[in-house]
Amino acid sequence: MAVAEMRRILKPDGFIVMKEPICFSQLCATMRAVFPAKDDVSEYEHPLTKEEFTKVQEGFHVSGLRLFRLPFVAITRYLDLKPKLFMKSSDFMLCHCHYLEHFATVAVMKLIAGFTPGHYI
Repeated sequence: MAVAEMRRILKPDGFIVMKEPICFSQLCATMRAVFPAKDDVSEYEHPLTKEEFTKVQEGFHVSGLRLFRLPFVAITRYLDLKPKLFMKSSDFMLCHCHYLEHFATVAVMKLIAGFTPGHYI
């Protein structure tokens, strides 16, 4: 498993920055079924569920967690719209309406190995 390998190779206080697709809501899961990924995606790839996302974080200190992309941003690809405006709208909404975080589709975080209390990076 990738997480076990990350733990193995990281030195104490070493870190990795992860960007992962996530799917915490049933609504998002349904939308992904209706609008499947256009890119070359293998059958075993999938967005992390809330439980999987929590498990990835075990044994690390999580720093700088940010959530991105509400589902409507992905729909712009199917409608041949330019996603920049939609992406900015999504960022604004996630920044100001924290209850929408449940619907984010991408997470970025810094995972720090061997983190010791009182040590700030």
